[in-house]
Amino acid sequence: MVIELKYHGKDKANIFIYNQFYTFIAYFIRMISLYMGEWSGNMCLACTEKFIRQLIPVNFKGIFKHFGEKDCYRKFISIMRISISGILLVTFLIIVLAAAYSFNVSVGKDQKIMDETIDAWHAAAARGDSAAFFGSMTEKAIYLGTDEAERWDRASMARDLGRHFNGKKAWKFLSYNRQYTDLKDRNSILFDECLKTWMGPCKATGMLSREKGRWKISYYNLSVAVPNDYVKQYTKLLPSGAILTD
Repeated sequence: MVIELKYHGKDKANIFIYNQFYTFIAYFIRMISLYMGEWSGNMCLACTEKFIRQLIPVNFKGIFKHFGEKDCYRKFISIMRISISGILLVTFLIIVLAAAYSFNVSVGKDQKIMDETIDAWHAAAARGDSAAFFGSMTEKAIYLGTDEAERWDRASMARDLGRHFNGKKAWKFLSYNRQYTDLKDRNSILFDECLKTWMGPCKATGMLSREKGRWKISYYNLSVAVPNDYVKQYTKLLPSGAILTD
């Protein structure tokens, strides 16, 4: 961004201060806009540049030509000391606020919405609503079933299991003890939950991803939770080759 500050006052030396101040503001907004993301950042930056150009046309060329070298040098050193301190302080605040913002968005105020998303997904399976069930998953979502051969993406799962979604119960899972793990990513979060199912107790690990402002299931790994007291009885039901003996 280039600054050309027109002279409107009698104190020429102060123009240098204003120049530095508005340049600092411009680049501070630029830094914030980049954090906001590519599209919104470019929009914010474009609007900011347009605003500053209208407010104060900017151009550093000729500054030293208009002012005495000693006067400019003194003002420059003074402004640089203030600017460096300000930049360090602002950078520190951005880091702190960004960390807090990431955590709050992922685990704080959005938790109710995330719970509702997962509960609605389970409810869609319970009533056999294929549109709601598969519509609550991202396009590249992965679903791992309890059988080791069961690994689907959304399209293959709809193809293989779609016949069970006929307006009647496909399956019914009742979730409890759901926990979230913050990934320090405001658009993704990990969760795990316990389930009451027709297979007995199950556990699942999943991931929610936010697409266009809406949380969706992007990963789900379902497994039967065998109580420790019944593991030996359970292993007797398995082929001998499926058990590690050494």
